[in-house]
Amino acid sequence: MFDHIENITQRALKALEAAHAAAIKAQHTHVEPAHLLVGLAQTQGSLAATVLYELGIPADSLFEATKHLLPPPPNGAALAATLDLSPAFQQMLSLAQSEAKRQGDDFLATEHLLLALLQQQSPTVIKMLEIHQVRAENVRYSIQHLLAEADASQPLRPAQLDAAIKARQAMQNTATSPSLLGHLLQPLVALWRRLTGRTS
Repeated sequence: MFDHIENITQRALKALEAAHAAAIKAQHTHVEPAHLLVGLAQTQGSLAATVLYELGIPADSLFEATKHLLPPPPNGAALAATLDLSPAFQQMLSLAQSEAKRQGDDFLATEHLLLALLQQQSPTVIKMLEIHQVRAENVRYSIQHLLAEADASQPLRPAQLDAAIKARQAMQNTATSPSLLGHLLQPLVALWRRLTGRTS
């Protein structure tokens, strides 16, 4: 289903496949952006999964949220082995590819997919975050913070620096203070440093 996507990391591909599996398990008719949030959380060892886990957003809880927030299947609808991607999901993929290019990365990774979900501002995805008392700005800041720590030996690329500055400014308008979030991110950074390279 996702074979047409070029230059994608194994973990990002695994997250997309997990999103498809989550949609089938929930008996939905299409793969939606909300299913990708589940898939990203399930992809252990990825940057996106690390961010979601450390912010207190478990995969199981996200999956249950999709069943409540997305429309149920029509009565009597046959279960399909393969589901089509919704227009919103296809748009999200395009945003993720643009995000990878904007950051100067050669491969589409899980952080690009997660950032694309935030950029798309799907009401369902935003609601799934809010259920866990997390704002989109919290997730965006966590991603940029973690990337900066992982690349501490190298200067930030202009696109990364700009995104980090914007995320930091947005954080000042949220209920979660930067100092508190920094404290929460300490174990996250330590965990990510133990991961192998930038293969997420």
